[in-house]
Amino acid sequence: MFKKISFVLLLLSFFIFDLSARQVSKKAIKPKQVENINSTKEAGIQQEVKGNNVNASTELKTIIGNIKISNKHIMGRIGDRVAAKRLTAMGYTKLRSKTTAIHGIDGIYIRKRSGKFEIIIVENKTNTSQLSFDSKGNKQMSDAWVKTKIKEMIINKNQRTRNTGLMLQSYYKNNPRCIEKQLWNYDLATGRTEVWILDKKADYLSSKPKWVWGKDKILVNILNRIKNGGVQ
Repeated sequence: MFKKISFVLLLLSFFIFDLSARQVSKKAIKPKQVENINSTKEAGIQQEVKGNNVNASTELKTIIGNIKISNKHIMGRIGDRVAAKRLTAMGYTKLRSKTTAIHGIDGIYIRKRSGKFEIIIVENKTNTSQLSFDSKGNKQMSDAWVKTKIKEMIINKNQRTRNTGLMLQSYYKNNPRCIEKQLWNYDLATGRTEVWILDKKADYLSSKPKWVWGKDKILVNILNRIKNGGVQ
């Protein structure tokens, strides 16, 4: 009886969160079927980073040639956009996860499939960037690190961020098996995207990535837009 009540409460909470999230297709599709999605609006991407005027212009070596970016946060937003386009095209809804414009969990996605909810926690890393450690020694994307971020979300001033934190906290407590942590790696020089599944300690769960795009068309499209003066 307790499990049924918990499931009903979680179901109701998801519909509340879903009202504030963008609507995406309920039909899950394979990664190869999303190559032609170009619009950030189609991907349900939030334009979250504003007012980060970091005067640190950088030139990046990419598959389409060298491009200049206005600040280091652009690299992070490249990954945010690629992951959001692909996962929302697979039927996931992106929930608000940032505690500030640039801090917090990169992405939290949820979908209902075969009557069950599936949650993905995403961290994006570009080129040689590695998972870091917090002040307590918790490795980024480890369960301990994620739970710390959840606590920060729950006390955040933004209601949608608090809702996401409460939902994620509930799933970690009652049904952690429905949560998958993914590390998205982007090699800008080759245009390659790899997605790795992480375990409780944020180590690779397998010796092979879950998904690989050897020449990621979505990544290339975003790089072209940056080169042409957009997506900054």
